Amino acid sequence: MGISLRALRKLDADGILKADIRDGRRRYTSEHLLKALELMGGGQSKTIKITFCKNGASSMFGKAPLPKKWLNAIGITQDEPEAELNYDGEKLIIRKMKADQSDSA
Repeated sequence: MGISLRALRKLDADGILKADIRDGRRRYTSEHLLKALELMGGGQSKTIKITFCKNGASSMFGKAPLPKKWLNAIGITQDEPEAELNYDGEKLIIRKMKADQSDSA
């Protein structure tokens, strides 16, 4: 799981993670990324139960509960819930949808 720059800045603003300041710019090192991953539950796996439902047209779909701190780590919130879901034949990948992508959807 990756850590978004938004998540790093939030941790920095909350005083949990302090960026190095060089040349007047904030710099995040690999140590910052490792600490952020640890704080936000990165690198963890979780066994979940998929709930299957039918919609009005009798099509089946599944719902998967995702830990809030994992969603926070990639920037998915109640105010900005749009996400991109990719399937490569073996695994699912969930990413925060960029603002310019969600406007055109």
